[in-house]
Amino acid sequence: MSRLYVAYGSNLYLPDMQNRCPTADIAGTAVLKDYELRFRDGLATVEPKPGAEVPVLVWDIQPKDEKHLDAYEGWPTLYRKETVTVEMDGQPTEAMVYIMNDGHRLSPPSKHYYETIHDGYISAGFDESILQNAAHQSLSQSRTGETLYIAYGSNINKAQMRFRCPTATVAGESVLQDYELLFREGVACVEPKPGSKVPVLVWKLTPRDERSLDRYERRYHQEERMIRLHGQPTAAMIYMMDEGYILSPPNSHYYNTILQGYKSAGFNRKILDAAVHESTVRFEEIPEPEPDAGQLRFDGLDGMKWW
Repeated sequence: MSRLYVAYGSNLYLPDMQNRCPTADIAGTAVLKDYELRFRDGLATVEPKPGAEVPVLVWDIQPKDEKHLDAYEGWPTLYRKETVTVEMDGQPTEAMVYIMNDGHRLSPPSKHYYETIHDGYISAGFDESILQNAAHQSLSQSRTGETLYIAYGSNINKAQMRFRCPTATVAGESVLQDYELLFREGVACVEPKPGSKVPVLVWKLTPRDERSLDRYERRYHQEERMIRLHGQPTAAMIYMMDEGYILSPPNSHYYNTILQGYKSAGFNRKILDAAVHESTVRFEEIPEPEPDAGQLRFDGLDGMKWW
């Protein structure tokens, strides 16, 4: 039996919802009155506030869709479910909503997460100032300004991180579920793969640390991922590689930097070595392009030869 679900954050973004809940349908847009939009631990939530309003998208979801949403929202540990009344087409309508549990601090969303919600606001025709004000409020009221960051490559190496980000501290160890470690252009990346997992080290970054990492991670963009940290579902920033880079193994120095980090954290080295092997095999399977007439090539130790 289907039910109505109220989306106010990242589930406003239609492409993600189509992937996450393929049998869900849009029932319409609505307004959640006497609530305000806020960001805690970088994630959207709604909280009671008399006179405030939050624009929402109402979805008609099936039981299977709700199970997918439960997993995505970290229910019941991170978010709880409540029934709220929204005004849709001028009529009061009851629907389910996910609301963040107590104990999470105000902190601004990542750029990627904010832009995902912003795209949803634009497509639905919502007032963007509500989203902007929520992000600004979370930034101004954030007490520490720290960001949790998921490291899976060379930044697992604590000596390297102390050099790059001297004020960063280790928040703990975790696992990135349903992802595999690979190497593209000789540097580490993670890509979706159901059933696989990647051990990660989670760092607390100051804004200065984050700016420093941005300069090093030029082939990557920031995204948000859910992990379990000290047993709790936690949102954290991760650098995901941009598209267009081919699989190829790391050089020995880069490999050993990651290996030292694996040994220090007690991670399973087989995962790292499997990533090197997979990247090497798939790199060797890439066919070489046909040479053009007159193209210069290096043919092993025989030196330079013309075609």
